[in-house]
Amino acid sequence: MTDDALMEEALRYGIAPNFYGPLVCVSPSPPSYFSSRTPLGEYYDRSGVVLDASQREVLDRRMIERTPATMKFMDRWEMVEDNNGVMGASGQDLCLVGEMDPEIRDWREARWEESELARFSQFLGFPTAGLDKDILDFMEAERHCARKRGPVSSCVMKIKLVSWNVRGANDSSKRKVIKAMIRSQRADLVCIQEMKIQTMTEGVVRSLGSGRFLDWGAMGAQGSAGGILVCWDKRSLELLEMEVGNYSISCRLKNVENEVVWIFTGVYGPCNRKEREMLWEELGAIRGIWDEPWCIGGDFNVTLSQRDRSRQGSLNGAMRRFAQVVDDLALIDLPLQGGVYSLSGGRNNQTWARLDRFLVSQGWLDIFRGAVQCRLPRPTSDHFPILLKGGGMSRGPSPFRFENMWLKVDGFKELLREWWQGGERVGRASFRMAAKMKVMKEKIKVWNMDVFGRVEVNKSLALRQIEFWDRVESGRDLSEREMDMKNEAKENFKKIIINGEELVEEQEVREGIVKAFQHQLREKPGWRADLEGLHLKSLDHSEAEALEVPFTEEEIFAALMDMNGDKAPGLDGFTVAFWQACWDFAKEEIVELFKELYDQKSFTKSLNATFLVIIPKKVGLRT
Repeated sequence: MTDDALMEEALRYGIAPNFYGPLVCVSPSPPSYFSSRTPLGEYYDRSGVVLDASQREVLDRRMIERTPATMKFMDRWEMVEDNNGVMGASGQDLCLVGEMDPEIRDWREARWEESELARFSQFLGFPTAGLDKDILDFMEAERHCARKRGPVSSCVMKIKLVSWNVRGANDSSKRKVIKAMIRSQRADLVCIQEMKIQTMTEGVVRSLGSGRFLDWGAMGAQGSAGGILVCWDKRSLELLEMEVGNYSISCRLKNVENEVVWIFTGVYGPCNRKEREMLWEELGAIRGIWDEPWCIGGDFNVTLSQRDRSRQGSLNGAMRRFAQVVDDLALIDLPLQGGVYSLSGGRNNQTWARLDRFLVSQGWLDIFRGAVQCRLPRPTSDHFPILLKGGGMSRGPSPFRFENMWLKVDGFKELLREWWQGGERVGRASFRMAAKMKVMKEKIKVWNMDVFGRVEVNKSLALRQIEFWDRVESGRDLSEREMDMKNEAKENFKKIIINGEELVEEQEVREGIVKAFQHQLREKPGWRADLEGLHLKSLDHSEAEALEVPFTEEEIFAALMDMNGDKAPGLDGFTVAFWQACWDFAKEEIVELFKELYDQKSFTKSLNATFLVIIPKKVGLRT
């Protein structure tokens, strides 16, 4: 009698919650929620009651009577944690995990007050009385979103990393070549070694990386040697912590897309044995303080095996030690695609070696599945850039951005006039302005592909030629004519990348910088005003009223021409220089737009994201 009462009580509390959570079942016999058959054929009781054969028969019969006919049972065992007191051999319950039938879900939701979640909420002191419908609606919405997203396992992160020893980045024209190479890869993170710059500045970083969303960390050069720069796209990666050593810089990063945390370490290895040991200690220390998935990239200045050198020779102590460190840190050396070596040097470039590489942990590969590293063409330096990719971080199309250099192209302003005058001519001024700007964007994009798109083709062709001659040179000596052709390809790439203009002379660059600063910083020497005790004039009544009169064409023109045309564009992508160049034929719409804003205190909503941004001066105002 006592045992029957205990089983009845167990059934009363046990049946409802287990329709929702992981199920404990016999395989494939009728289900028993508190008495189950293990894979060894033995029964155990989750309530702690030892059951004999007759008790099991009674319990199974009652469960069959109380189990909906649509219940789906599976015979696959999995280890699932449970808190009911009786655990499997490894400290966990042996439970059967499967999806719920929709009819079971409906039955379950109709009895919310009996559910495991409701009872657990009450146990924590959070009553749910009267909130049944809201909770169930929320759960249904979450299930709908989960079905729409699909299984988590299908959401594989993608990324692109570039590592490159550039052998010095003090020269501005060389930085332009480096920037063009990096930009062509659309990398999420870039590690540049041997910068030979002691103190890194924002200006130098901007001259190497592109975009408003650039963040960076650096390790300065020691004298005129070494130096590491790591920069990343803030839209893809967020910096959590950074550690800078003597031979490495480590960043603890978080993927913006899914908030997965991982580590990147940029390395520039020393050449002598004693300092190399210090590098290995730095890497060991990083693994000691952070245990997330890890990626290391850079120039290690040591080969990992005999096959990493064209003149293989014998296995030396430096190779053995490097291999030991890789094993101790549980790192994986992915095969290099696109070439065998990453450096050429010596007489006539006949010494080849693989000093540059990425090393990754298994955890990192689990995040970025299918990752490969490959050798890229080298437009400069004796080291090849190395690309590590898992397919490239997925992004939408690049937003439109007007380039002021287009205004220097012969005939471009006439095209702008033609496109503008052929746009929308009816409707409110703000509507016409928005329509014309949309047309202008599309026309300019097509024109840019037709004209400047050829530059991209030429750049790609030059890089392919450089890569071809590098492959030939790795197998045999180049003839004098072949060497000239290789050097010509490098020079062609350098000329092409500078805004499509052949500005490669250092003196031209220097003169341009001097003129720019002279114009910006020119001021008359002499006495400067002291603002202390200065009584500023106030506006009289007529002057105050003048502030509220309609905008005039002269006033708008003066304000526009007084602005710096090279300022960064707004959300619409058009620069101030564009409007200055288009004033002659666009002034009618511009003046009418200001008149509409003055008269109606509003304009077409789409302009709020493409042309003007109104900042309310009082709380509660709307534009």
